[in-house]
Amino acid sequence: MADQERKIPATSDTIYSVASISKPFTATGLMTLVQKGQIDLDAPINKYLRGSQIRALVGDAKDATVKRVANHTSGLPLHGNFFYEDELLRPPPIEQTIRRYGLLFTAPGEVWQYSNLGYGILGHVIELVSQKPYADFMENQVFRPLGLDHTSVGSPIRAGRVYAVRYGAENKIVPNFAVDHVGASMIWSSVHDLVEFGIFHSKAHLGSQEAILSDASIDAMQTPGTGAAAHYGIGWNIGEAQGRKVIVHGGDMEGVGALLLILPSEELVVAAICNRRADPSPVVDDILEVILPGWKNHPPPPVSHPHDPLPTEFIGKWFGKISTYSGKEAFVLDVATDGTVRAKAGRQPERVVQRVSSDGTRLTGEFEGFIDTSDARRHPNVVYISLRLRNGVLQGSATAFSKPPGGWMGNALTSWVSAKKRL
Repeated sequence: MADQERKIPATSDTIYSVASISKPFTATGLMTLVQKGQIDLDAPINKYLRGSQIRALVGDAKDATVKRVANHTSGLPLHGNFFYEDELLRPPPIEQTIRRYGLLFTAPGEVWQYSNLGYGILGHVIELVSQKPYADFMENQVFRPLGLDHTSVGSPIRAGRVYAVRYGAENKIVPNFAVDHVGASMIWSSVHDLVEFGIFHSKAHLGSQEAILSDASIDAMQTPGTGAAAHYGIGWNIGEAQGRKVIVHGGDMEGVGALLLILPSEELVVAAICNRRADPSPVVDDILEVILPGWKNHPPPPVSHPHDPLPTEFIGKWFGKISTYSGKEAFVLDVATDGTVRAKAGRQPERVVQRVSSDGTRLTGEFEGFIDTSDARRHPNVVYISLRLRNGVLQGSATAFSKPPGGWMGNALTSWVSAKKRL
């Protein structure tokens, strides 16, 4: 059902929020400008930003290229900033978000970190380079040329259009919301349009679609990067199943579960969208099992492994600061020999860090508390830390995950942490 209250059934033309499937759409818009020579994928992203620019806490901002932003290896952090219609606050301008959170927490190319902020910035770059609003550019340069009549940025409410109401737990209607990372999350589309978009990216050259990208540009988007980006191209996850190359992207947001999958060797595109937060991949696999006899791609159940002991280098008491856009607060991390970890942020009580793990160079975990900024403190927080040992200094990120009233999907706002061991 597109709308349970009004008894409106869903069809292939019903317009759904597709959450992070916005990213391959934004990447497509970006590549049209690359193809015209207006953007260089290997140039620093700051070349195209005016006013607010990305700053490096680790590494060099010059190495945060457009391509690294597009394949999530620039060093930009985890980010999500949702503003529900029943709140007083509205999204800040993207320039303010870049000033506050446009920081490199790892050296460009060092790690893969999925970042809504990165794709929000790419949407902003599209605006700056094209000198057109992102929504207008996408409508005129991507959606219309590809014949995507049921795809738009932002609100899908138009005369005669049926859109899917977003539902949460217990069939509660999710309030409308806005974000400060539009290029990452705010496109709406139909399952029919998603399939046609996938057909274009499988290089089928439908007569109804303009060739807004060359085959070479499409290939570039579907070529995985190296090192940390070995599974991600430009706007697409790149994988393999049963010896076949798989091009795929999902969408997961409050009231949204979506998946778009391309099997180029089989000339197949499959899309599934749900207007609640659910995993559509079993539906996609069931469809593929009908079309491709013998197809089995259900992942095995997760296997629980005990965590390795924390390296001895982490043992001890660490003192430092959490640095935010509004100032600094004290941070203490106490790592005991038995593996117990406690954290204290600012004047908050000391908390036991849960779900502690380490890969030998990095320590991660989470604790109850908050980051003392106006936007992070809008709702109760859990703080997730990811700290790497560099030259005797423990440094990295503290991300405040919040839960708004009503249990809706919350924010992920990241600040810098640096601490030294006191001997």
